[in-house]
Amino acid sequence: MGYIKTWQKPEHDWVCSFCTECGSSLPGENDEQRMYIPAGLVSNEYLQGISVTHHLWVESKACWDKIGDDGKQHLKSIV
Repeated sequence: MGYIKTWQKPEHDWVCSFCTECGSSLPGENDEQRMYIPAGLVSNEYLQGISVTHHLWVESKACWDKIGDDGKQHLKSIV
C-alpha cells in the first residue's frame, strides 16, 4: 500500500503519477475530458492498427533521435 505517488511541476498544472516500488508511469487526467496513458502500459494486442499522429516538442528532441513515421511534427506543444 502507498506505492503510488504524484508529482506536480511547480507553478504549473502538469502532474505525473508513478509507482515508487517499480518506477512505472501511471495513467492520469489531462483535464475533465481527456486523460493520458503511457504507451508502455498498453498491451501489444491493443496496439494493432494504432499509429502515431503527432510528435510534440520536436525542436527539443535529441540530435540522434530520428522520427521515421508520418506523424505531424510540432516544434512546440499544440495545446
